[in-house]
Amino acid sequence: VLIDEAVLDQIEALSPLAPLHNPPCLEGIYQIRTLVGPHIPIVAVFDTAFHHTLPSHASTYAIPKLWTLQYGIRRFGFHGIAHASLAENYARHAHRSLKELRLITF
Repeated sequence: VLIDEAVLDQIEALSPLAPLHNPPCLEGIYQIRTLVGPHIPIVAVFDTAFHHTLPSHASTYAIPKLWTLQYGIRRFGFHGIAHASLAENYARHAHRSLKELRLITF
């Protein structure tokens, strides 16, 4: 994702969901922008993207539905880059497609 002001605002808004990660990452982005200047694009890879296709039965906690809707409580999944790499490498070595595999990675 190309970092622009809208993306920075979104990361800031989501900081309560990842207070140990987002604020230091934002600080790093600001420092990089200061060092390289505004003419060099900055790109981010979000670790949760791998899990964005979780079906609702896998991303919903066993809590009242109102809480899910009112507070946006859901399972997100992290370390997606590592899980994607493990799954893709296994599929390649097994000569199989990811769609036909059922894997547990850790």
